[in-house]
Amino acid sequence: MIKNFFLLIIIFFICVIYNNTNAQIVKIVNEINDFPIPGVTVFNSKLNKSTVSDVNGIININIFLESDSLFFKHIAFKDIVFTKKDLRQNSYYVFLIPNEFLLS
Repeated sequence: MIKNFFLLIIIFFICVIYNNTNAQIVKIVNEINDFPIPGVTVFNSKLNKSTVSDVNGIININIFLESDSLFFKHIAFKDIVFTKKDLRQNSYYVFLIPNEFLLS
């Protein structure tokens, strides 16, 4: 019984570690001041998958396919589109440019 319990605990931790190592976390920041941007909507071109950045500007893109184009949209920033390959090349950082009409 104790042996089965320890085996179950080991399997649980392996699953947790595996899940965390496969996470594709993207940080979205303001290009001007590097502050995180919460509330950025990210969706694919088919509009069947989406996510929103948290208070730290973080999203997980595991839900998207490798072939998806990812659209980043926020009312205060210019829209931008990336592929997962683009995001990897940018070290999973997205820099959004503020809309000019909001700066004046």
